[in-house]
Amino acid sequence: EVHRWTGDWLGLIEVVESAIGVADQVGDVRLLARAATGLTRGALWQSPRHGEQHDVVVDALRRALAGLPDDDSELRCRALLALSTELYYVVTPQEREALADAGLEMARRLDDPELLVQACEVWSVGAWRAATAARRVEVAEEGVRLASELGHERSYVTCLTLLAVALGERGERARQREVLALAFPEARRLHLPYA
Repeated sequence: EVHRWTGDWLGLIEVVESAIGVADQVGDVRLLARAATGLTRGALWQSPRHGEQHDVVVDALRRALAGLPDDDSELRCRALLALSTELYYVVTPQEREALADAGLEMARRLDDPELLVQACEVWSVGAWRAATAARRVEVAEEGVRLASELGHERSYVTCLTLLAVALGERGERARQREVLALAFPEARRLHLPYA
C-alpha cells in the first residue's frame, strides 16, 4: 500500500511478484489471486510498460482464474478486471473489454458497494480507448457517487480523475474543469501524485 499510494511503481511490482511467489509456495489459489491483483488497485492506467505485459502477473492471474470456483466472488471479479488491464497492450480491445465487462457485471451482481467502486476504477482502465469514452464517463460517475457515499477519499479522487479524462476526450471542457476543480485539491491533500 505504501508503494502504491506514494507512486513507487517499481517497488510495488517487486512486492507483487514476491507475493505471487509466496502464494505459489504455499499452494493457495486465493492468496495467488489476491497477490496477482495487487497492481490494479487505485491505478489510473495500465501497469505494463507500453507494448508489453507482466508475464509473472498475467500467468498468476490466469492460474488463479482457473483454480478459483466458477461462482461469482470478490477474487474472481478482481482477477477478471486485473487481467483486462494487464493484457492491455497484447490483446484486442474487444478481448480486454470482455474481461473488464465480466468483472464489472460480477461486482454488480455481488452487490458489494466497496467492490463495485474499485471495479469502476479498474474497468475504466481496462476498457480505455476512444470508442469507450461515453461509457467511461458513466462508469466513472458511478464510481464517484459510490466513493463519496462510502467516504473512500482515494477512490473518490481516482474516479474524479478518470471522469475528467473521459470528459476531456469527449470535448466536454466546461464539465471537465468542474471535475478537475474537485479533484485537484483532494489529490494534493491526500498526496496522490498520479491523480
